[in-house]
Amino acid sequence: MRWLVLLMALAVVFGSVASAQRGGHRGDWDEGEEEIENMEREFERQAMEMELETRRSERQFEREMRELELDERRAEVERGGEREHWGHKGHDKGGKFVFWLVCLVVHILVAVWIYGDLRQRNVSGGVWIVIGLLTGLLGALVYAIVRLGDIQKVQA
Repeated sequence: MRWLVLLMALAVVFGSVASAQRGGHRGDWDEGEEEIENMEREFERQAMEMELETRRSERQFEREMRELELDERRAEVERGGEREHWGHKGHDKGGKFVFWLVCLVVHILVAVWIYGDLRQRNVSGGVWIVIGLLTGLLGALVYAIVRLGDIQKVQA
């Protein structure tokens, strides 16, 4: 863009010199100066228009970039809202893993405790081991209640 303005300015300068050499009259020179001033004003006006258009384009680009960023943030918030709605949190994956690992360990320990108690009493009760393994603490509670009922029957 600047090259175009520079080229036009050079053309005006060389054009005015050529017209001055051709005419040689003072009146022609004044007309040439006036013509040069008019062309300079036109070039300045065009340069200002181009600068203004450049600024408009930059503002439009910045506006579009902000809109894209806002759309991306909205989508992130919506995805986050859906995750929380369904009980999923992206940053809580480690906590879920630990929770399920602890549940698995508790179920296994309950089954081992039931197996140990059955062995100690010399009673077969494979069903109780499976119940303890599948239900965990709830199965241990039911087994303990049934076991208390068995102890009371034996004492009576």
